[in-house]
Amino acid sequence: MGDDDRDARHPRDAHADGPSRLQLVFDHERNRELLAEWLADGYEVQQRPRPVLDETVDLCIVDEGAFAQYEGALREWKEAVNPVFAPVVLVSEERVSEAFDPDSWQTVDGLYIVDDVVSAPVEKPVLHRRLENLLGRRSLSKRLDSRYRRSEERFASLFTTLPDPAFVTDVDGTLRHVNDTFRRYCVSNGPEAVVLGESLREVGCFDDEAIETIQEYIATAIDGGRPDPAEIGLTTPAGEALTVDLNAGAAAIDGEQVVTVVLRDVTERVEKEARLLESEQRFQQIAENIHEVIWMTDDRGDLLYVSAGYEEITGRSADTLRGTHLSTALDHVHRDDREAVQDKFEALFADLHEGEWAETYHFEHRLVDTDGDVHWAEIDAYPLVTPDGTRARVVGLVDDISERKRRENELKRQNERLEEFASIVSHDLRNPLQVIDGHRSLIEEEGVTGDNLAAIERSTDRMQQLIDDLLSLARQGETVSDVEAVDLTTVTQSAWASIDAPAATLSVEDDVVVQADENRLRQLFENLFRNAVEHGTTGTRSQTHDPPDADSGTGDVTEIPSGEGLTVRVGALDGGFYVEDNGSGIPPDHREDVFERGYSTQDDGTGFGLNIVADIVGAHDWDVTATAAEDGGARFEITGVETA
Repeated sequence: MGDDDRDARHPRDAHADGPSRLQLVFDHERNRELLAEWLADGYEVQQRPRPVLDETVDLCIVDEGAFAQYEGALREWKEAVNPVFAPVVLVSEERVSEAFDPDSWQTVDGLYIVDDVVSAPVEKPVLHRRLENLLGRRSLSKRLDSRYRRSEERFASLFTTLPDPAFVTDVDGTLRHVNDTFRRYCVSNGPEAVVLGESLREVGCFDDEAIETIQEYIATAIDGGRPDPAEIGLTTPAGEALTVDLNAGAAAIDGEQVVTVVLRDVTERVEKEARLLESEQRFQQIAENIHEVIWMTDDRGDLLYVSAGYEEITGRSADTLRGTHLSTALDHVHRDDREAVQDKFEALFADLHEGEWAETYHFEHRLVDTDGDVHWAEIDAYPLVTPDGTRARVVGLVDDISERKRRENELKRQNERLEEFASIVSHDLRNPLQVIDGHRSLIEEEGVTGDNLAAIERSTDRMQQLIDDLLSLARQGETVSDVEAVDLTTVTQSAWASIDAPAATLSVEDDVVVQADENRLRQLFENLFRNAVEHGTTGTRSQTHDPPDADSGTGDVTEIPSGEGLTVRVGALDGGFYVEDNGSGIPPDHREDVFERGYSTQDDGTGFGLNIVADIVGAHDWDVTATAAEDGGARFEITGVETA
């Protein structure tokens, strides 16, 4: 498959019913492939070394190298689909700042080439939310553009495909001239019938109310006035009831005052307006019955609409805000958050007026309802862009996230209690262990040896390992929030130094830099190395390096005493790394069980080591699998890793 057609296909083929289509245009091919793998489970991802953009692409993600090369193509795409919003996301190693905002991002007509900047590395949920915000804006722009196009089509239909009936009358209402369309609309006995010299009443297509309105229009026009718009009914010879509006103008023909009246058929418009009104009423009914708050302001911040959800969250009626400024809503914001929210709103409208709106505004704050109860609210605000590119409206969605915050705080408290518990248990267990170990040392100094003393030593060592593993497990609930570039060689050598295996050998096959939490990654390697030494040195391996028969359990094997001959290798994979040894390996039917908590094949094992590995892998959003090395030993492959 060539670079121009490397698409991560989604099970659904029809784009209209399927996921959003993302195009990745990266100068750095490996980063492009990694990001494609990351996004493929939620989007239809196209990988391109150069942009191939049309209206079917929903969002384009570029790195700095590709943006520098294809800025013109990105601009052409956005201008070609305008006013539909075509979002472009720039992935950059540089942090977003005022200085990092090139003028070249903005096109001549005010459109921005870059709509959002993502600073690598970024957590997957954060990237997903930012992409969804941009895709939501695109979806909204499509709906607005569709409505605008329907309006244009209706206008063209009324003025182009349906010629207007028109007639000229004198001041007495006698018909002087009519056009063919008027005859077709109003004359029952054919277009050739003579109607000139007749009155409108004699024509027969208008009822008394319509004739009275037309006569008022004629009189106003004769007096030099401009009649107010009016609509009247018209019945065609076929009995079809139409609605037409009136336009009248007076003129002098051959010294005689006459009035030209044009009837414009607005039946379709009236019907569409009725349907649109019905649709808007349904929308308002929906908006008034959802829990979230929807609000809309003009470009000055004056509120045009506030949904009924405002009352549900704050206890205040939405009617108290309609027609006021957005700042009025700050009254319900918690006093400790009020200044920050005010700054957000001021920045929002400043960016709106200056045409520098970079991204959806998203922030959280506390609010106080009329009963004095505190709620947490999440706000997303974005501009509505008119077909000419003008940002004249701001729409906001407010969601009550109090329950989510409560769960987050409860989880934080649980983690704190677990940490406290683990520390207490560790302290209470280590104290008697130190006493036992101290007395054992005294006995050894007196020259006493034997199996009982060796048993004490093994038990104290095992309890010490058990305490260390329990502490590690107690802290696995901590998520990985800050990752950095970590050199694999450095971290593996540091981890190997903590392993007691003087007769074993570590070999780092590749020099790789990965994005990870360095401390957690070191712990992962320590547990994998300890597992290799403990199981590999006390297990068996084939003299010919062929794996033993999994079914019979037989084979030409020999013991490996004290780590002699054991080699642990670390190397790079496509999107990750591996750790393998030349020990006895893991039977195929046990490879999924080794990561379970408490699982161990040795009587003195804690069964926590590989479970800790699985937890660390999960915290990084990676994957781990156990398999066999080429020489029959154990091999662990960690994938889904972002490398540099």
